[in-house]
Amino acid sequence: SILRTLTSHVHVIYAHGLLANSVFKTNNVDWDKNKSDYQGFLSDKNSDQTLENFSKCTSRCKSDSDLMHEIDVLIESKLSSNSLTTVFLQKNLGINRNRLQLIVKAYRGCTPVAYIRIQKLLKARALLQNTSCNVSEAGYAVGFNQVSYFSRCYKSLFGISPINDCR
Repeated sequence: SILRTLTSHVHVIYAHGLLANSVFKTNNVDWDKNKSDYQGFLSDKNSDQTLENFSKCTSRCKSDSDLMHEIDVLIESKLSSNSLTTVFLQKNLGINRNRLQLIVKAYRGCTPVAYIRIQKLLKARALLQNTSCNVSEAGYAVGFNQVSYFSRCYKSLFGISPINDCR
């Protein structure tokens, strides 16, 4: 039935009669004229099952703050890897590019790519200031492939060249 292809929340709204007497048209289908297609589906037994499925779905949904925490954990775990990309985050979190962009922008005030870069540079700064590693070692340790790009990004963020920020 066509109604079965709609999302669970539409079933719940219809099952509770909030739209019971209105004409609900989608894709040129007049639901009032096709009641026989969905009346069996909306019986009490099926409505309870639909409500149960809806509850399961909403309990699996994570809040944006939970997702931001998971983003931070994933970034921290892969900080030194070249595979740390927005695509990696999307796949591991099960969210699309737009949702990732909205969450990071809302919680950190920058794009996901910029946030990853900032986290790498913060880790590199800690390495430079607290260990005896040199600029190229710090850059490579946090996943930068080119020392010149690392130095340029570092100076742009901190206002000081990484060589002048060494221990």
